[in-house]
Amino acid sequence: MRIEYRRGEAAAVGLAEARRSALIHLPVQFGSNWTSLMGAVEGVLRASGDERDTDELMGLSGFAFRLAARPDVSPDSVNALHWAVDIPAALARLGYSCEVLYAGPDDPLRQFRLTVAHSRIVEQLAAGRPVVAWRIGMPEFGVIHGVDLAEGTYAVSTALGERGPSTIPLARLGSGEVPVLCVIFLGERYPLSEEEVARAALRFAVRHANGKDPDLKSFDTGLAAYETWIASLREGTADPFGNAYCAQVFAHARGCAARFLSRLAGKGWRNAQTLALAAGRYSKVTECLEEFTELFSFPPDPAALASASNRQKGASLLRSALYYERVAVATL
Repeated sequence: MRIEYRRGEAAAVGLAEARRSALIHLPVQFGSNWTSLMGAVEGVLRASGDERDTDELMGLSGFAFRLAARPDVSPDSVNALHWAVDIPAALARLGYSCEVLYAGPDDPLRQFRLTVAHSRIVEQLAAGRPVVAWRIGMPEFGVIHGVDLAEGTYAVSTALGERGPSTIPLARLGSGEVPVLCVIFLGERYPLSEEEVARAALRFAVRHANGKDPDLKSFDTGLAAYETWIASLREGTADPFGNAYCAQVFAHARGCAARFLSRLAGKGWRNAQTLALAAGRYSKVTECLEEFTELFSFPPDPAALASASNRQKGASLLRSALYYERVAVATL
C-alpha cells in the first residue's frame, strides 16, 4: 500500500508513521534565480508562506552584492563562500535560523553525517518542511521536497526546471566528482526590524566589497574579483563555461541589488538619498554586466572567448562595472 502525505498531513500522522510510509511529497517550486542557493531558499520559503520576492531575498541575504573569481573564472566562483558560516549568516538576515550539515570528501565522519542527513531530511519532510541541498541533479543547490522510501528516491526541484530530474536516488546525496555533503535545514522565522536587517545587509555589502576572505584562498572576492576577472580575459586564462555562467549569475545579482536599494530609498529612511544614489550606480553596474552577457552568451560559444577583440571589449565592460561598483560601495 502506498501512502502519500502532503503539507501538514505528514506532521498530523506523526514522524514514526511518516518514516514508515512509502511516499512523502511537498509542493515546492525552485525560485527564478541564477544564484542557485537563493533560488532553492526562495522555493522553500514560498512553500512556507513567505512571499518576499527575489530582489528582497537577494538583497537582505547579501547575495545581491557577492562576487568572487579566481584566475580561470571557474563556475564554482558563484558558490565561493564559507558554507558553514556564511549561509547561516545570510539566512539570519532573512530572519531564519538554520542548521547546515556539511561533510567534505576527507571528513572521517562523512558516512555518519550522511546517515544523519538522510534521517533528518525524512524528519523535516514529514513535518512539512522541504530542505535545501547541494548537487541534486546538477552541481548547484536545489530543493528536496519529497521522498519515496520504497523506491529509494528523493523528489527534487532544481534550476533546470522541467529539463532537470524530478527525482534522484538517495545514494546520490553528497556524491559527485568532489563528493561534498551540504544540507540546509531552515528553522523558525523570527520577527526582526526591517530597517535593522537592511542596514546589516548593507554593512555586509561594504565589508564583502573591500575584504579578502581568508577561507577562500584561491578566490578573490568583492572589488578585487573584478581585477582577477579582467586579468583572466587579458591573459586568456578564463574558462569559456565559467566566464559565461558567472556573467549571468552576477549580472542578475547586481540587478537585484539595484532594485533592492531603490526600494529601500522609497521607504523614507534618513539616508534615502544615499540609497537612491547607490541604486543608480548599481543599475550602471548591471548594464555593463548585461552587455557582457550579450558578448559571452550562455550556454557559451567557445569562439566568443577565443576572439581577442571580444576579450578586450569584455575587459573594458568589467572595468566600467568595477568603476561604478566602487563608487556605489563608497556611497554606501
